Formats: sequence, C-alpha cells, structure tokens
Amino acid sequence: MTKNMSLLLCFLLLLSLPGMCMAEQTYQITEQQLTQLEQNLAQLSNNNQQLLQQLSQSKQDLTTASNQLEKLKAQLVTLQARTQLALQQQQTAQASLQTANESFQKFEQEVKSETRKLKLQRDIGYAAFLYMAVK
Repeated sequence: MTKNMSLLLCFLLLLSLPGMCMAEQTYQITEQQLTQLEQNLAQLSNNNQQLLQQLSQSKQDLTTASNQLEKLKAQLVTLQARTQLALQQQQTAQASLQTANESFQKFEQEVKSETRKLKLQRDIGYAAFLYMAVK
C-alpha cells in the first residue's frame, strides 16, 4: 500500500509539474497604455518605412555618384593624355622656334656682312670714279 501510495503521489506530482513549469506570466495593461503602445508601433513602422525610402534614395544617389565618378575619371585620363600631347607639341614648337631664331640670327649676320661688302664695293667704286674724274 505504501508503494501504491508513493506511486500515486509521484504520479500526481508529475501531473502538476507541467502546469507549474509551463505557466506563462501574464500582464495587464490599461486601454490607454494599449493605445499608446499601438501608436508607438505605428510610429516605429512609419519611421522604418521612411528610413527604407531614404536608404533606397541613398543607394540611387550612390550609384549616380559612382557613375559620375567613373565618367570624371575617364575625362581626367583623356585630359591628361591631351595635356601630355600639348606639352610635347609645345616642346616641338619651342625647338622649332629656337631653330628659326638661330637661322634668323645667322641670316641677319649674313645680310649685315653682305651689306658691308656692298658698301665697301660702292665706296671703292665712288673712289675709282672720283679718281678717274679728277685725272
């Protein structure tokens, strides 16, 4: 009998345990608190929606900015190439100008030398003419 009684007590104890362990705590809130909670949830949902829209807009802006950056990089490469070409052309023009200047100076010296020779020949011709005229 003690054995049966022990089994019965164990059995009753086992039946009562799930009810004790599974019991969830309950809270009571007022209607005003429930309304405030619903309003807060609605506001959070609205804020979340706005943030998602802003995120989407930011992604679009980032994509646009990235595309513009790529275009500007390409333009920069093009401008650098043009600048390099312009520098080379400037150096070529500078060298040509230097050569032309040297040629001009050489020509100017030749003209001066030729002018001196012609003046000398003229003076000799005048002197010969005067000599012949006086004689």
